[in-house]
Amino acid sequence: MKILFIYLFASLGGVESVLKNRQEGFSRLGIKTDFLFLEDHGGVSSFETLKDSKIYITNNKIEIEKIIAEGNYDLSSVIDTPQVHDTMREIAKSRKVVMEVHTPFPPFREYIKKDIVEDACAVVVPSATFGKTVEMEMKKPHPPIIVIPNPVNNDFFKDIMDVPKHHRIPIAMVGRIEDIKGWRESVRILELVLKKRKDIDFFMVGRTIEDTPADIYKEFSKRRMMGHLRWLPFIKYSEMPFFYKFIARNNGVYLTSSKGESFGMTLIESMSCRLPVVACSLPVFREVLEEGTLGKIYRTVDEAAEYILSLIENTDERESITEKAYRNTIRKYSSTAFAETWKKQILAD
Repeated sequence: MKILFIYLFASLGGVESVLKNRQEGFSRLGIKTDFLFLEDHGGVSSFETLKDSKIYITNNKIEIEKIIAEGNYDLSSVIDTPQVHDTMREIAKSRKVVMEVHTPFPPFREYIKKDIVEDACAVVVPSATFGKTVEMEMKKPHPPIIVIPNPVNNDFFKDIMDVPKHHRIPIAMVGRIEDIKGWRESVRILELVLKKRKDIDFFMVGRTIEDTPADIYKEFSKRRMMGHLRWLPFIKYSEMPFFYKFIARNNGVYLTSSKGESFGMTLIESMSCRLPVVACSLPVFREVLEEGTLGKIYRTVDEAAEYILSLIENTDERESITEKAYRNTIRKYSSTAFAETWKKQILAD
């Protein structure tokens, strides 16, 4: 069995990481996966390590049709790439096609209001919460919407022995430095935590998008917190399991104040490394954290600070919530679980 995934561009972002995680799961089931990108933004090289997968770069309609025909794919899945919908509509007349909607940004999702692949066998979304949004926005009639969460790489579940000690307790945030990710709110939370204990460092992982490095330094400087900032603009995805485990082993906490997500990938990655999570009350976060049973959900910055301090200081609570979250992540979000779900709900005839 063969699947072709189609996406707008290959960069070093979240979608590309998810695609590689999918390949890992499908390969365990003997399913071959190839990838077609309309453009390369520096990410194709990261796919070269994948065994038995072909990588195509083209935005030419005739070439895409030829790739699908000669590849004899059992299914082609197009992810937030309406540029190829005309081609996919033709393909869907004789072969199985799936539409996937993942982008949490409304302007990039405008296409689903008027341009869909009507004969696709399904529209796949990463969460039930986001699926409701897509249902409301999508042109009708439309193919059935199916929820299949994104998978985490199995490397996140592996134990790492040599994790260094840090002289302070680390609080981590992972994501682009822009307003929708709520990084300034996370800084305010850190400020409240520091009023109770000074042995805290804040590890921010992510590139600046709307804001600049000067904006970051300004936020920390005016609060006299520069000595607690550890900013890492980029970490290779293959090194992220080590990073999360470094935070976890040093009694740290993962914090997210993001206001725009279709899933909660960093939450899943954290939980797979037994790193406790404190997240804002975004509906999709409540879904992933099962209304607070797998992590803490805050509604005010004061509440967030209290949760962080509690997870740092209460060993029994910390161990209970991280163990429960870890087992749930293996069951629901491993690459193998993803591939089996996809095979059952999409590939089965």
